[in-house]
Amino acid sequence: MGLIRCHFFSEVFQTHTDITVTMPEAAINVGYEALRHKRVLYPVIYILHGGAEESTMWMRMSRIEEYSKRFGFISVSINGMSSAYSDMVHGYKIFTFLTTELPKFVEGVFPASPCREDRYIAGFSMGGQGALKAAFRCPEKYAAAMPLCGARDIVSLFQKWESMENGPDLTAVRDALGPISELRGSNSDLVFLAHQAAKYDGCKPRLLVACALNDYAAELTEQYHQMLNEIGIEHTYYQAPGIHDYYFVDRALLWALTNWLHLAAQPKIEEV
Repeated sequence: MGLIRCHFFSEVFQTHTDITVTMPEAAINVGYEALRHKRVLYPVIYILHGGAEESTMWMRMSRIEEYSKRFGFISVSINGMSSAYSDMVHGYKIFTFLTTELPKFVEGVFPASPCREDRYIAGFSMGGQGALKAAFRCPEKYAAAMPLCGARDIVSLFQKWESMENGPDLTAVRDALGPISELRGSNSDLVFLAHQAAKYDGCKPRLLVACALNDYAAELTEQYHQMLNEIGIEHTYYQAPGIHDYYFVDRALLWALTNWLHLAAQPKIEEV
């Protein structure tokens, strides 16, 4: 099992960036001579951190490294800053990097399967928004998406915060997404993207929406869940005791890995 910090030059960013990767042990019963002629490929889960965090949060706050070993997958986390995983109005093209350059890099450097059925995406809070965006806008690239404490109508939430006299500072939101008054119907509007996805005739990623019972936005997540039902987007809805934190996320991810995701028992082996 390994934890790797990888630094490289991004063509999308036009600067150096870093990712954090967990790797399972090569647990297949083949000898060295066989490995010389074969390539072992693992499924990949792209894990997205929350707002004002960085690429090591999942590794520091959850048991993702242990799960990588136990269930046999690679996990990859990027530094998404406070971008809402968008192509920022003032900043980097995080969404483009996440959905185009990153998979190519990971699949070229690490023993990561390039097949859609082996590529998954999950995220906490803001990262859950990013996972939903990726699933709805790039359904051909992911087998499943797991927004954990992040599936909600963020436009209404931001509008509510903006109208509050002593509400949270939304400077980072505006830098990433632009004026909040212009978000409805945009590629950052999770309600709009859900309705667009409902019209898509191709193969859709499986979807797990998870929220803690005492999450500050539990009611909004419940409303989003009901909206997905109304427009016909199939999904699994997971609720359990907890609050908006990585402790709940860790338990939700373990539940998904054990009961829902059904990763292959063995990695794929390709002839070299």
